[in-house]
Amino acid sequence: MTMELITATDITDSVLAGRVTGEELAFANEAVVRLAATYGVKEETIVASNLAKRYAVVIACRECCLNLVGTDPTVQMDGVRQDDIYERKYKLYDAMSKDILKGLTLADFVGAEDGGGAWTKTVNIYRG
Repeated sequence: MTMELITATDITDSVLAGRVTGEELAFANEAVVRLAATYGVKEETIVASNLAKRYAVVIACRECCLNLVGTDPTVQMDGVRQDDIYERKYKLYDAMSKDILKGLTLADFVGAEDGGGAWTKTVNIYRG
């Protein structure tokens, strides 16, 4: 079983609250665990930052919207409104996920300010 980083209570979107399924939440949690693994962080050692948790929420919402596209009862084919709220929200959450992904670093999974990586260490180059 994958670590539970987010739950249904983390979904605050007024349209999606209560509609995101357990499977979609599990998918989002697994996505964060897999991403942490690309940084060499094992699941049991993940200390997710707020940004990493936000990423999981966005992934869960995106997946929910994907599964709900075509179910918006307000869409009218011959009327004024022809766009699906879930399709619009899917595009929004997809763009958000890509933006957040660009900003995630090792530090977002290990609970350290510097991420513990070699590139963040100070090296004294003075030779005397």
